[in-house]
Amino acid sequence: MNDQKRQRMLLIGAIVSVTLLFGNQLVFTPLTAFWKGRSERIETLNADIEKGERLLNNQRRYRRVITDVERDSLPENQFEAEGIVVQALNQWSRDSRLNLTKIDSVLVSKNRDLPRMLAFRVTGIGDRSAVYSFLYFLETAPLALALEEVNIIAADDTGRELTLDLAFTGLLISSADRRREGEAS
Repeated sequence: MNDQKRQRMLLIGAIVSVTLLFGNQLVFTPLTAFWKGRSERIETLNADIEKGERLLNNQRRYRRVITDVERDSLPENQFEAEGIVVQALNQWSRDSRLNLTKIDSVLVSKNRDLPRMLAFRVTGIGDRSAVYSFLYFLETAPLALALEEVNIIAADDTGRELTLDLAFTGLLISSADRRREGEAS
């Protein structure tokens, strides 16, 4: 009986070992891989949700910036836009006491999908206060203008008179684009 009992125990042990081996290979390993993949997907989705929440929280600020740029942009008509900027430049020149000696402009259109830009090159002469005031007026103007280059050079031996050489661009947006952007908001 002992031999039969021992054989039976060995048989049960072998069956359990084979069952555990197949269970590990056919059930446990695939389930582990499945749960690992699922956990990674959940982490990715959580990161996407956090990114979306940040965008939604900043949506009001982004819309305000877009509205400001559209409001402050120059009209699409090049000559009308030039007139607005030149009129502003002359006003700032009078207010800051900077003597403008040159104003040049050229239409820049790098890509058909992007709005057109009007590039300006302005040169003026004045003292330090006049140069600073003129730059302040340009930077705080309610126009979609972006300074590209600023050069300040002494115009005399004493350094009291300065030459200001500026390059800046203005954004041109058509009224149709403004309406379309307004409807998208």
